[in-house]
Amino acid sequence: MKKTITFVTICLLLFAGIHHGMAQTKEQTISKLRKLLEKYEIKELTPCAVHIIYKSDDDFYTEYRFAPHEAIWEGRDIGVFANWIVVNERFVLGEKEQTELKYIVQMHNNDKPFHDEVAKLLNHLATFCEEPYHIDKDAVTDTDLARYYYDLLGYLKVVKPINDEFEEKLKGYSTSLAQLKQNYDQIAYGVSLNDFTIQEQENYKLTKVIIQQYNARLEEAKVAFFNKTYPSFLPRFQFEAITTMVNNEPSVLERLKTVISQLNN
Repeated sequence: MKKTITFVTICLLLFAGIHHGMAQTKEQTISKLRKLLEKYEIKELTPCAVHIIYKSDDDFYTEYRFAPHEAIWEGRDIGVFANWIVVNERFVLGEKEQTELKYIVQMHNNDKPFHDEVAKLLNHLATFCEEPYHIDKDAVTDTDLARYYYDLLGYLKVVKPINDEFEEKLKGYSTSLAQLKQNYDQIAYGVSLNDFTIQEQENYKLTKVIIQQYNARLEEAKVAFFNKTYPSFLPRFQFEAITTMVNNEPSVLERLKTVISQLNN
């Protein structure tokens, strides 16, 4: 059965990360990382490039390459997670090998404190990289867009019951549902309540708490969706960045439509 999406504006806030400040030098940071990664063969460890290998034996190993400054890093139960797909993973088993772009460097099972420390050090190490890096629409590949589509399907399925309940609660007001949402967002961004009609002002006051509860539940659902043990196809930051591009860059929207058409054929 083919799955399709009606393209409407998807209002998602861009989730920006911040590097953690630490009072230590580049050399101290690298030294601490070397101690934490003692089970890995370290080929390269600099502010702009990391290349590590985890070996079970000479014919069975996993190799990771990434640039610390190209992402914000976060520790989770099974490893360190980037907020953008920047990790090149090469898995070798005998004569077979597989290479994949990912956003996870898998390390230990159920050891979040260890991964938190690695992520904190990677974020600090990245601040010493002098190479510029920025994200633009040209950096988004068709594979990224395919992953985005599958995540969007999954996310919309998760939030559908929340949306249905929200729409039911807001039925019966003279101001339309779409206008209620729009007015709430505009006021949140600084538009004066007095700029709206008397009826819209009254409806805003009556529905404000409902919309706040709705936004809180959406945020909880989003956190759960992107933080689950078996992660989404994209990290949350990249998903939201692509959402912004889709909503504001016609060329990216057209590329996404083409990718979806190819996936559904």
